[in-house]
Amino acid sequence: AGLMGGMLALGVSKLVGAVMEKLDQAEQNSIANDQLKRKLGDVNVSFSALQSSVLNAAKNNHLLFSEAGQLAAQFAKVGNISERQYKSLADEMGTGVGMSRAFGLDPAQGVNALASFRGMRVTGNDQDTRRMALLIGETIGKSDAFAKSGEVMDALVDYTSSQNRLSLNGGNVSGFAGYLSAMAGSGIKGLGVENSAALLNRIVTTLQNGGGAGEAS
Repeated sequence: AGLMGGMLALGVSKLVGAVMEKLDQAEQNSIANDQLKRKLGDVNVSFSALQSSVLNAAKNNHLLFSEAGQLAAQFAKVGNISERQYKSLADEMGTGVGMSRAFGLDPAQGVNALASFRGMRVTGNDQDTRRMALLIGETIGKSDAFAKSGEVMDALVDYTSSQNRLSLNGGNVSGFAGYLSAMAGSGIKGLGVENSAALLNRIVTTLQNGGGAGEAS
């Protein structure tokens, strides 16, 4: 009887511990969603709708709820998502996760890349984000640079960022992507993704500055 009582007490203790752990996790998730709500502007953002969308994103992308919350917060911060746009946040974050997994990358890398285009206003909604993901995927495929897919993403983001600073627009991202894939996929020695991107950026900068050595160039 003493042994059975001890086993019962141990079982109850484990059950209580598991319940407390779940409650603690739920509390942390609620706090994270509240912080995300405030980042989005708070006033016109429904907490329950936001929580539901993040939960659905977690299920659809096979993520822990806490992971989905962190990625959604990352997309909102980098993409400068406002309260008027929060309803598409979970879908856009999911697009970044799917793109990352397609190329064997950490989910955060694809989410950050697509959020960067959103923050620079090259994309403006979830459809634009999906189209950008397709452009990135096509560039990686034509470059034959699946092992360098992260570098391709970084190259496109860097080009767009530099164009935003120099000319206050996103530049011709699709044109840059086409030249990058043609050069990197040409098989010419020395023209990998990194060198091709550097050469293209140098060409663009030289043209914008009126030539490397004045009119004669």
